[in-house]
Amino acid sequence: MGQHSVTGVTPLMVFARKGRVGDICMLLSFGANCHLRDNEGKTALSWAEHADLTIFSLSENMSDVTFTL
Repeated sequence: MGQHSVTGVTPLMVFARKGRVGDICMLLSFGANCHLRDNEGKTALSWAEHADLTIFSLSENMSDVTFTL
């Protein structure tokens, strides 16, 4: 799963922005990197918080991800 060559946006960021929890879980289970940043320095977590649709609770090492709607 790659980043857009111009914007740096990943599929995980797009789904986070849209609040698509099932798709987010699927991407994470396939190894999507939640540490990547777009060209503005935002992570998927930033996108989710900005959208105010999904709240992520990330563990210290970010290996466990919990979603709350």
